Amino acid sequence: MKNLSSFLEKFKSFLLSDKNLKDAVSGVVVSVVGVVIDHKNIDIKNNKIYIKTSPIIKSQIFINKAKILSELKKVNPAIFLDIQ
Repeated sequence: MKNLSSFLEKFKSFLLSDKNLKDAVSGVVVSVVGVVIDHKNIDIKNNKIYIKTSPIIKSQIFINKAKILSELKKVNPAIFLDIQ
């Protein structure tokens, strides 16, 4: 039983870290662009950030893409490579 619980702890830490990464992305977008992005509209796959939102907000995010990525690199330099 101990092996199963230690195995499940790995998934628990993964889920918490995913939430923390989405919190970081959302916080930086709010500080740079001034728009709140819901966590369910943020996906992080293969070190790329995918944001599902309206075209107007997406344009604002892409205009400020370099600044957003530089702020995110302060949080964790190895995780975020691009915004799609």
